[in-house]
Formats: sequence, C-alpha cells, structure tokens
Amino acid sequence: TVTGVSSGWLHVPKATLLIRTGVDSAQVIRAPHATKLIIKVVPHGLTVETFDSGVDISEYPEPHTVPGHDTIPMVMRHEHFDTQAPHTAAHKDQPALVHARAHTGGA
Repeated sequence: TVTGVSSGWLHVPKATLLIRTGVDSAQVIRAPHATKLIIKVVPHGLTVETFDSGVDISEYPEPHTVPGHDTIPMVMRHEHFDTQAPHTAAHKDQPALVHARAHTGGA
C-alpha cells in the first residue's frame, strides 16, 4: 500500500516522522520531498527502510512515550506497545508530541 504524508511546513526541507518500531524502540525519520519509505512487519514490531538519499533515521530516546499499533506476531507472543518501562512514568506530565503512526494495512 502506498500512502502520502503531508508535512505542513512550507520552509522546512524535510518531513519528520516519529514511528514506534518495537516494544522498546522508536525511530525519528527525517525525509525530503517524494521520499519512499518501506515499512515492514517483523517478528518484534516494524522495520523502516529506504533506498532514497538524504533520509536521516535515528533512534528516539524515549520510545515508550510514542503510541504504536501491535502487530499480529507481537500479539501472539503477548508483546504490546502499551507496555511501559518503569523509568518512563515520570515523563507523563510532559507536553504530548505529534506522531505519525505506521499503518501495516492489516498485515
């Protein structure tokens, strides 16, 4: 499935996406216009790939603050994105972030 993402900022050269990729991981993706990202279901969450240049992918330091959708392989192992590590509970009072969620299209 191909889905477009609108950045909303006229003078920012890259769109920023924050994607929960696993129970204990999230990634920040900064991508220029017309970048194609490939998001795949893997046994413990999602993986993000691209063959385009100019894309920056880095680990997000507080993955438990990012919402996510459980994948079927995760559910079968009783793993859930809503599981929070004890050390992140103190961050609930911080302002909410705007997130782009990866959608697996039911796969």
